[in-house]
Amino acid sequence: MNGKKIDGHQITVKEYRFPEFPPTDPLSPEVYASLGRLGCVVFGLPSGTTNESLRRAFSPFGKLVRAIIAINPPTNQYLGTVVFEDEPSAREAVKRMNGKKIDGHQIIVKEYRFPEFPVGSNPGLDYQKASASASDSASDDMGPLGCVVDGLGSGATDESFTRAFSQFGDVIHAKIARDFGCGKKIGMVVYEDERSAREAVERMNGKEIDGYRITVKESRYPQFRRRAVAE
Repeated sequence: MNGKKIDGHQITVKEYRFPEFPPTDPLSPEVYASLGRLGCVVFGLPSGTTNESLRRAFSPFGKLVRAIIAINPPTNQYLGTVVFEDEPSAREAVKRMNGKKIDGHQIIVKEYRFPEFPVGSNPGLDYQKASASASDSASDDMGPLGCVVDGLGSGATDESFTRAFSQFGDVIHAKIARDFGCGKKIGMVVYEDERSAREAVERMNGKEIDGYRITVKESRYPQFRRRAVAE
């Protein structure tokens, strides 16, 4: 089913183990490690949330391996992924943070295992080291780097949006995703290479398009994973 369409939408299907349904036989250390470190997915974040503010909110519960903001493709809403070094920290974070508010928005926090960070790998890895040393395979799984653009004017079109951001590199996808009902829109851009995405963020953040000042932030897009693009 991976790559097939349901109701006209191409789907991505991946293997996943569900810890809430454990097997009757004990897991071997190898299988247990392959499940990945325990962390959490954070839903309902406001658009102004940054990687740093997400890290600050969850670091009191334990040492972090990763804390990043992304966009949930079906809804174009912000979500966070937080990976902890140990499982008690992750469970405490879910217990204490679920239903709380960040920047005035109530969040939902759920447990999730991250196979790109196997149990027992890189002991003592902290947030900064994890960000710097993530492997290519892990980056592929997270999706290519792009940016999310807040504050576009109501007259912005996909064509003008693409022209504004294609100057920084080859674009996989550029789309004005949603009208918030306040006269402004949000856009997403996905690039072939990470350097182009970072240059776009550096050079376009705070600029004006059609008289509107925009905010540009990095985001990864798992629906455009490099393996899928290469095919």
